[in-house]
Amino acid sequence: MTAPRYQPIVAAETPTVPLRAVAAGEACAADEEVGKVRLISGALDGAVGPAKTFTPVSLWDVTLTTEGAPVELPVGDRDNVLLLVRKGAVLVGDDASARVGPQSLAILQKGGSTVRLVAEEAHTEVLFLAGATIDEPIAHRGPFVMNEPAELDQAMQDYSRGRMGK
Repeated sequence: MTAPRYQPIVAAETPTVPLRAVAAGEACAADEEVGKVRLISGALDGAVGPAKTFTPVSLWDVTLTTEGAPVELPVGDRDNVLLLVRKGAVLVGDDASARVGPQSLAILQKGGSTVRLVAEEAHTEVLFLAGATIDEPIAHRGPFVMNEPAELDQAMQDYSRGRMGK
């Protein structure tokens, strides 16, 4: 029941971190810069995204500039990961066996150290989201998401009476 807020975030406020290849291959040398991550929330290599969240969430705009170059993105021990491929396609996993194509979503229930991505084409764009499971109940109805059905009822009443956010 937190008061609503708006977070204006512009490109100039989002730090960009270079991505380096984790292994050499035909596409690149090991440790060669092969992409970049724009941090919206979360942290990477000492840089921190500007978005404020209630629980730790990484929301990164990833561009993989080199086809075939493997990169690894850090993942917390309790994190689940969503990958939305906006443009291009990626191979996911240590053995690069899972393909996620353009405009597709992959849900990885993976606690651990990293997620390995390999771009199938240059300038692949991926939205990377990672966050720990918070083990709370979820109740939803229409545009409302709460923890309990009684909270949904209250939200619906508040909305119908014009009291949202008050």
